[in-house]
Amino acid sequence: MQGCNPPTTTGGEAARTNSKRNSGYSGVGSPRLARCRKSGRRAAKFRRESELWAARGKHKTIHKPRHDEIADLMRRRRARGKNRWVSDDEIEKWVEEEQWALENSLDMMNEQIDVITNNELVTVPSHGSIPEVVEDGIARMVSVQVNSMSTARIRNRKAAELQEVVRRYNPHLIGIGEVGINWNCAKNGQRLLSLFPELEKDSQSATAHNSHLSERIGVHQMGGIGQIIRGELLGFHKRKSLSKDFRNLGRWVSTVYSGCQGHTTRVIQAYRVRSVRSREMGSMEQQHIRYMQKNGLHGNPTGMFDSDLLNQLQVWRANGERLILMMDANEHVLMGKLCRRLSDASIGLREVTKDRLGSLCPNTHASGSIPIDGVWATPDVEVVNVKWLSFDESPGDHRACLVDFTSRSVVGTDGKRIVRPACRRLTSSNQQSVDNYLREMERQWDIHRMDQRLAAIELASAGVTPLPPEIAAAAEKLDRQAAEIQRHCEKHCRKIYRSEIPCSPEVSLWDKRGKMFTRMLAAIAGRVKNPGVLYKKARKLGIQSPRRWTEEQIRHGRHIAKAWKRRLSLSAPSLRTDHLTQRLIEAEATGDTERATAIRNMLNRKSNSNMWSQLSWAFKDNGGRANAVSRIERVENGEVVEYTAQEDIERVVREETQSRFSAAASSPFCQGLLGEQLGYLSDTSIAASILDGSYMIPPEVDDATALLIDEIGRIGQTIIRGSTRQDISPDEFSTYWRRVRESTSSSYSGVHFGHYVVAGTSERFATFFAKKISLTMRTGWAPSRWGIGLTVLLEKIAGVALVNKTRAILLMEGDYNMHNRVIFGDRMMSIAREHDLIPDDQYAEKESDGQDGAFMKRLVYDFSRLMKIALGIVSEDASNCYDRIAHPFCSLVFQAFGVAIASVIAMLSCIQRMKFYLRTAFGESPGFMTALLGTIIQGLCQGNAASPAGWSVVCAILLAAYNQGGHGAKIKPPIRGDHLETAGVLYVDDVDLFTMDATLDEDRPCGLKYNPAHYTWDESGQWHYAPPPTKPLVILLPDGTTEEITVLPCDVHQVTLGVASSPDGNDQHQLAAEGKARDKWKSIRTKAEVWVNRLKNAHLPSKYVWPRSVVSATEGYDRAMPAIRFRSPAIFRNQSESKSRMGYMHSAFGGFGLLDLATEVVISRVNVFLQHWDNPAPIGKTLRACMQALQLQCGCQGCPLSERFYPMGELCDHSWVTSFWECVSAYSIMIELDYPDLPLPRANDQMIMQVAISLGYTLAQLRSVNRCRISSCSLFLSDIASADGRRVDPTRALPDVDYSATSAFDWPIERPSAADWRIWQAFLQRLTLPDGTLLRTLGKWLYSSHRKWEWFYDPVSDIITRRLEDRQELYCLCPDDGPSTRQAQQYARTRTISSYEEVTGVPISVIVAGETIQRLAAGPPLAVTASECPESFFEFLRTWKGEWMWEDLYMPLGLDAVVSSIRNGSAIYVTDGSYMRTLDPLIDGAGWLIYTAERRVGPC
Repeated sequence: MQGCNPPTTTGGEAARTNSKRNSGYSGVGSPRLARCRKSGRRAAKFRRESELWAARGKHKTIHKPRHDEIADLMRRRRARGKNRWVSDDEIEKWVEEEQWALENSLDMMNEQIDVITNNELVTVPSHGSIPEVVEDGIARMVSVQVNSMSTARIRNRKAAELQEVVRRYNPHLIGIGEVGINWNCAKNGQRLLSLFPELEKDSQSATAHNSHLSERIGVHQMGGIGQIIRGELLGFHKRKSLSKDFRNLGRWVSTVYSGCQGHTTRVIQAYRVRSVRSREMGSMEQQHIRYMQKNGLHGNPTGMFDSDLLNQLQVWRANGERLILMMDANEHVLMGKLCRRLSDASIGLREVTKDRLGSLCPNTHASGSIPIDGVWATPDVEVVNVKWLSFDESPGDHRACLVDFTSRSVVGTDGKRIVRPACRRLTSSNQQSVDNYLREMERQWDIHRMDQRLAAIELASAGVTPLPPEIAAAAEKLDRQAAEIQRHCEKHCRKIYRSEIPCSPEVSLWDKRGKMFTRMLAAIAGRVKNPGVLYKKARKLGIQSPRRWTEEQIRHGRHIAKAWKRRLSLSAPSLRTDHLTQRLIEAEATGDTERATAIRNMLNRKSNSNMWSQLSWAFKDNGGRANAVSRIERVENGEVVEYTAQEDIERVVREETQSRFSAAASSPFCQGLLGEQLGYLSDTSIAASILDGSYMIPPEVDDATALLIDEIGRIGQTIIRGSTRQDISPDEFSTYWRRVRESTSSSYSGVHFGHYVVAGTSERFATFFAKKISLTMRTGWAPSRWGIGLTVLLEKIAGVALVNKTRAILLMEGDYNMHNRVIFGDRMMSIAREHDLIPDDQYAEKESDGQDGAFMKRLVYDFSRLMKIALGIVSEDASNCYDRIAHPFCSLVFQAFGVAIASVIAMLSCIQRMKFYLRTAFGESPGFMTALLGTIIQGLCQGNAASPAGWSVVCAILLAAYNQGGHGAKIKPPIRGDHLETAGVLYVDDVDLFTMDATLDEDRPCGLKYNPAHYTWDESGQWHYAPPPTKPLVILLPDGTTEEITVLPCDVHQVTLGVASSPDGNDQHQLAAEGKARDKWKSIRTKAEVWVNRLKNAHLPSKYVWPRSVVSATEGYDRAMPAIRFRSPAIFRNQSESKSRMGYMHSAFGGFGLLDLATEVVISRVNVFLQHWDNPAPIGKTLRACMQALQLQCGCQGCPLSERFYPMGELCDHSWVTSFWECVSAYSIMIELDYPDLPLPRANDQMIMQVAISLGYTLAQLRSVNRCRISSCSLFLSDIASADGRRVDPTRALPDVDYSATSAFDWPIERPSAADWRIWQAFLQRLTLPDGTLLRTLGKWLYSSHRKWEWFYDPVSDIITRRLEDRQELYCLCPDDGPSTRQAQQYARTRTISSYEEVTGVPISVIVAGETIQRLAAGPPLAVTASECPESFFEFLRTWKGEWMWEDLYMPLGLDAVVSSIRNGSAIYVTDGSYMRTLDPLIDGAGWLIYTAERRVGPC
């Protein structure tokens, strides 16, 4: 557009212009109203009736007009435009008529009011359904027709009815029609909300009424429209965009709601006048007729309403607004004349109640037969629920209509707009603001001599601890002034301009033109000093001849400019991108690299922002961030009491915070003599004696506290006190703030992270702040600013507002948190890890997460089940753990771990005097909470950077004391390996303590007075969990009393760390438990349903994180598949095999490219297994122990994963490793592990279970054989054979015999039944010939066996030695035997050797007969254990596995030449560089060639 000439009439003005055409009212076609005596009588009657209605509304006595008043009224009427003269006779006649009408109309009005008030509407059912509780992401609106609320009696009744509807359904917007009140004549301060006391608070209203007659009538006026906005929509309401009927007749009122992504929705409440002309002078029809007569308009009121509304809707729709129209149409909502035109393409409204319910409401008026009320919306507004209330539920004589719209379609977001802190002017990404900030900081720093003052304080405080009062006051003043300067510099670093749409030359042009028109209006009003300059600028903007523009033309031009801006808003992002791209091309063409880089960064930042916003919408749950608290609930006297007012919420939270931070006062370290000796900071001589181990514990200190004191003393003697460095360099300051997330909320003082991030870029300010923090580290002085925190209350679970279930984050000062993180989080933890003082039982550590803790817990369950070892687990939620740490205790712990007392005092003293302000959805509280008189605040506070590290070292002390008490689980690998002692699984406040020991006795004190559950076996040999013990679990409370805790059965699940698990290993709850999408914990089935629902709504899952992280820590992945496939989209069900595979086919081949869930789960399990296998951490050791237990259960020679799962896997108890074995076997995955096979001990030896499987036993028979095999501690045939290897040892087939002492392995417990032993006997018979000889006799011993031979025979001395654990028994030949065969010779015990000596002789089989033994055949000598050292280098390489890497190894001169070239330095190494990812990321491997300086040695 080259210029901007005087405009033509468009938009709303068009509606006004069209209505003023002299040829009659357009679109209606009715004849002009005749100006006759009859119309004058109606007007006079209307005015008199209006006065009567007004008088009735004000409870005044009705005044009967006198003759002279009526005559004067008619003369004024004649003087206003009557063309003919009215005689006195006519006046007398009219007076008589009007007096009669007045007397009778009063009776008729009374009768009508009584009928409306007292008439009982016929009870009819409601139409449709809607939940009473408004769901998340729903904007609920209700439309009611109250039919006048002018009189007090009617107003109170209908207000109560409407408030009842609001209380029941909680709508966010209430549209009210036919209010019947002239607000211009109402009492001062009275408004629509005044009629509804319960809705007045936290709500806004918009009203419209006929304002043309406001000076002539009273409060009552028929008609009128209103809206009440409340709840979530209140934050999106644009009050300045309120629009009323432009004719000021009160026919409609509209409110605008604007949200994110340009969403703008207009909600219109309208009342369409009836087409039937009413003779009632106060009716809306008569009001509109008089308006039309006054303004020279032709037609009828109904036609004028239709034309005006349609034109206005077209204008709003052309501006890109979404429309919701709630209207009393007074005609059929589908077949009516106006209603049919609402669906025109230019408007596009549809009647949503019919679309949603499938049928119209029978009748919406009490005395009608057709639906005349309706709700219309544009297609881009989504409707969820619709309900027409019955007449008796609705206030008024019309049905009330409730409609649920999605908040996303109305305002563009599902969340609620809450009161948020002001935006930051200072951000490091805005270089201009950074430069201005630093420039102003430099100026202020020089003015106030900040560096010199800090240097003087440092000089005066050298070697002084604590600081003298005068130096502390100077330091406090310096800190306060530095914070003031920082806030001042941010305030002046830049101005924030918030553009409604992205800026571009086109948008800027129309924006400037709109502002220019506003200034031109000011020039016409004489408010511009130099209009010539203004008009010159106007001509530059294309406004031709600006001096000739009239005021009306200027206003219309401004309207056009705004319309153009709205029109350009749809294409504004692309215009902005085109503009920046053009400027980038120009900058690169001119060689301005700095400008080109800045423009390119702007383009990338915008594209990345759009991309991530789309990804967040697609992948994340609706709502995104945690909900700020706008209401609080608390359990009082067993009932949940809700608080919604800001004052009540702040009071309840203060009480809860006071109670939370006072709980640590019950600690033994804060009470009694010990508490007096330590003080609250543990900076006394008694504390020093505890740290150096010289403290004599008083007898009144309980045992648990004594254990903690001893452990603190032990660690205090290990670590040098005060070994953490007590200063920070400027480089460390800059590095720290360069790594933090600048957008993190902090600092009640307003000095947020951005100040320190920018200060870190300046050497001067980095040095200043580093010295100030170092001063605190050395002296323990802390600014008073550090003692003020802002508590942000958030909902942990959406919709759960219980005060004890909310998350209270304390926002502390940025430099205070830096001090705490550097001293406690970094330096203290480095010392603790260096001395290996952080136990592996804590999974909130580096290279670990909560899933590892859940996996460890599952493995402990499995090991207990596989080995049949008694296990007890105490699950505890250490809620508010950070806030319940006693300061004397944690101060001792910090000092024991090397922290200087000055840093401890600086950190804890600020918390003890902390002032807690509160931020909720209502904003920041004016008051604060602090310690009561005579008490202090304790704990570390959630939000303190020292809290995670502090809780970690505190738990280290607690776990060490727990282990010293003999508790915990002792896990020993059944075959070989290091044993593990673990106390449990700790992940922040989720604590699971173990009690498991194979040698545990029932009567042994467990500290918790708890007998772990045992296992039982039935008559068939199957094992079961025993019922929970009747002996209760009792704990000792701080006041000395005990409390009983329920002991749960082994099949009860507990959700910890996001996984539902139970000791019996049943994962049905984890897999298929019913749940809701909003639940904190969801089963796999519920997750699958949510996943599919999100997929249907164009949302995608975030990869496959949820099945990986959960299913990989559970058993039976195939059980989860039916739940997921059951909810799969229809495109993947009921399809042929070729079509169903399209979902998993790559998109390049025409498929959907989806991943197979079962395959993904297996891959995830393999990754989890390989990650933890052979890891020295507790998970790795427990995983190996479970694998070895599985090997003993199935009876295989090596790793079970290398065997086929069926049928050996069916013989094992269910566990994670068993399920993993099934997975890899089903997918034919080969996993090579460092898992050496057990060698066959003897020549011709075999595995017992392989022999049983080869004999064709059924699965039930195999299970019986396996149970007896495990009970007899046998793995090979040599374990059940005699010493000579020719027969079955008769002692290995005896039931009810404990064979555990005969094996070096720790075998699971089995108790076979009698039927099992019979099958075992039959199995042994099938291994032998009829004479008892083995079918395959065993040869010499090749390798050492796990079987502990008990009997040895020395043929030289003819002595049999019995080797026991602690002694040896010698047996000699009985002298009275006489001549007999050697096999039948009897031996008697002669002596016992207490000391252990090496046994000589060969193994022998014997039969014990009372006090004597009968010697059987002796076998070959046992094998000597071979050396584990490999004989050659290549054998050493083979121990690494992966033999395929060494198959083509070529060394023509041999290995010696390679070694000598390396030693003498003549070796030359050549490689392809593939080991360096930066050179070639596509090659995964490394090949080397080694040469000497003289000749080629060979590739290696």
